[in-house]
Amino acid sequence: TPMMRAVATLGATHGCQTFVSLEQVMGCGMGGCYSCVVPVLEHGQPHFVRSCLDGPVFDAARLVWEGLVH
Repeated sequence: TPMMRAVATLGATHGCQTFVSLEQVMGCGMGGCYSCVVPVLEHGQPHFVRSCLDGPVFDAARLVWEGLVH
């Protein structure tokens, strides 16, 4: 996660849209256990999505980096 955040910062510095792959713990891999949630911004508000269904690749600008476990 720290490396992906550094990549996101580098991309933002150069004005590039950046996608990152997160390695969250996925208990079931089907979205039932919610062990892999990731905070993202939707309409300017933080919202949790399941990385096993909505990821593991995310637009770095949508991630709430402070809310990610590393």
